[in-house]
Amino acid sequence: MTYQTTTTNPPAGRARKLNIGVFFGSRSPEHDVSIITAQMIIKALKNLNKYEIVPIYLDKKGRWRISEKMGDIKFFQDANFEKNLNKLGEYLLNLDCSKDFLEFQSKDGGLFSKRKSIIIDVAFPAFHGSFGEDGTIQGLFEILNIPYVGCGVLASALAMDKIVSRKIFEKEGFSVVNYLYFNKNSFEKKQEEIFQKIENNLTYPVFVKPNLLGSSIGVSKVANRKELEFAMEVVFQFDKKTIIEEAVPNLIEANCAIIGNLEKELIASLPEQPIYKQDFQTFEEKYLTKGGTIKKGAKKNIIPAPLPKNKLEEIQKLAKKAYQTLGCAGISRVDFLVDAKAMKIYINEINTLPGTLQFHLWEASGITREQLVEKLINYGLQSFKERKKLIYTFNSSLMNQS
Repeated sequence: MTYQTTTTNPPAGRARKLNIGVFFGSRSPEHDVSIITAQMIIKALKNLNKYEIVPIYLDKKGRWRISEKMGDIKFFQDANFEKNLNKLGEYLLNLDCSKDFLEFQSKDGGLFSKRKSIIIDVAFPAFHGSFGEDGTIQGLFEILNIPYVGCGVLASALAMDKIVSRKIFEKEGFSVVNYLYFNKNSFEKKQEEIFQKIENNLTYPVFVKPNLLGSSIGVSKVANRKELEFAMEVVFQFDKKTIIEEAVPNLIEANCAIIGNLEKELIASLPEQPIYKQDFQTFEEKYLTKGGTIKKGAKKNIIPAPLPKNKLEEIQKLAKKAYQTLGCAGISRVDFLVDAKAMKIYINEINTLPGTLQFHLWEASGITREQLVEKLINYGLQSFKERKKLIYTFNSSLMNQS
């Protein structure tokens, strides 16, 4: 490993490079997407030649794995992946020593070998979905007082919850499609009542979505009761809550990414229209088919989206407002649904850690991958400095009272 394993100062006149820990994997249906995003981030960071890059993989069982080998996608594509992974051993997060940095120690150094210690100066999460994008890992970074890239705890948690964020957007004056939501417990007890409520209040076709997932996992578009019944059975395999939405007529989807440090600097990308063959953009079309965000080939997304200039500008303005409404930081992507006939814009959802960081969208907007990751690290460091200025303790005489 070439990165620093101690916090000692380097020789005079030579600055130590920051150790950037790229965190990915975790227990989420979007686990594999996270691996892809991490590889793209690692490659962009290496191209900068300014930092020491530390790939930190959290496997599906919650074990920390750290190795330069995991900075290459071929490691995860190898047929002997599990065997090779176990050879790397495990690392434990040293909660006693971590303060303004993270320290990982190898779990077992062996009988005659010392435990390895790895220091992380800045955390760059590349998690998607639960146990990473939802505020959980951000909470750990906050407790241990380490700089990290992206949204904080509250913004991450709010954006992950489609139902809660939808209610907030409604309150703030955004247009949203008609929707209903249910939890698994209620559905199991009152299936027929729920089906009737959906059909009495919403018009087919409708979308059935897991509340806390992204990447189109578990999403179904249904046109009748039979399809609805099947979709509800599927969705509750992935989540305890579901949101049911009416489809927008004359639909043009428009996604707009935002980077910045809340109110100090906000940059909106060009809005794009994702193109897909099915009724909605499935996981496969989003990432795996030719022209998706991962597999090279003919470009499928239209950048900028085929909308009048004033509507593109309105989408950028709304995306910034949504970003600020939830208190986002670093990077997010805001997804909109546009009725192209009525020219009405509905906000759909906001992703605080969009897959592949939307590199293709930023490149089309004039920001290279290397520029993007460096901006995100600088935003994270700025946010950390601002948090350190706040007072978190308060001395009182309360404990002296009898």
